[in-house]
Amino acid sequence: MMIQRIQTIYFFLAAITLLLYAFFCNSNILNITRSITEAFIPAIVSFLVAVFSLGVIFLFKKRNFQSVASSIFILLVVITMSYFIFTIKLFYLEWTFYLFPLALIFLFLGRKNVVADEKLIRSVDRLR
Repeated sequence: MMIQRIQTIYFFLAAITLLLYAFFCNSNILNITRSITEAFIPAIVSFLVAVFSLGVIFLFKKRNFQSVASSIFILLVVITMSYFIFTIKLFYLEWTFYLFPLALIFLFLGRKNVVADEKLIRSVDRLR
């Protein structure tokens, strides 16, 4: 079952935090100072990563793909955080910015548990 795996919970929590960012970043003070495009690029990327991380939950039989996909998601969140920091100088005033590191932690923990599951399956296969 996919719900019995802890990485399912981690991927779900990462998706929830990224969706929170995507929907609450619209009501921030940076929209006044920045253009619409600069403010919504992180929101679009966070929404896409959230949807794909929810989709990865259902691919629980393809652990290698889950591991690669979660690595790509981690990279996308890091790039989005970097973009946010370097283009918007007042990032620390936004409470929504701090959802990115939280999502990054959840994605990292999910990937770590996917790799641990893969190692466990391989060790059981050696015993057969």
